[in-house]
Amino acid sequence: MGFFMSLYIDLKYVNMMSHRLERFARKDDYLFNFRCPICGDSSAKKTKTRGYIYRKENDMFYRCHNCSYGTTLGKFVEHIDPILYKEYVLEKFVKPKDPAPVKTAKRDPKNQFDFVPKFDKPLSIIDGLMDRLDTLPIDHEVIKYVQTRQLP
Repeated sequence: MGFFMSLYIDLKYVNMMSHRLERFARKDDYLFNFRCPICGDSSAKKTKTRGYIYRKENDMFYRCHNCSYGTTLGKFVEHIDPILYKEYVLEKFVKPKDPAPVKTAKRDPKNQFDFVPKFDKPLSIIDGLMDRLDTLPIDHEVIKYVQTRQLP
């Protein structure tokens, strides 16, 4: 469980930083490519993207294939945004406390509803309406409704 949670947190913070990384692109589930924020890649070609975040076993790392700078994802997050890094450390390494048990309200059996619904109009009115169906034309929408619903 911890393995998947750790990768989930890493991916969450990669996505949180993505808007700050120039020409950011997701290449695979655990592979991301963008312009290196350390060396800036090529000044002549703005389309060069040689910075990579990748997964190796159970951890995520950063590597630039231009300046050869490499580090853990945590240190890379710290370089990009120190405040975001503090949140990353708290979420990734501080074990959350067990949540307080949820209190459920106990139901009193005396408060259960036990009644028969009372209708304002007697059922004989409905019977009178059913008698009037014979006077309507066969193609009337009420007749069609009664037939499709297979009402007696």
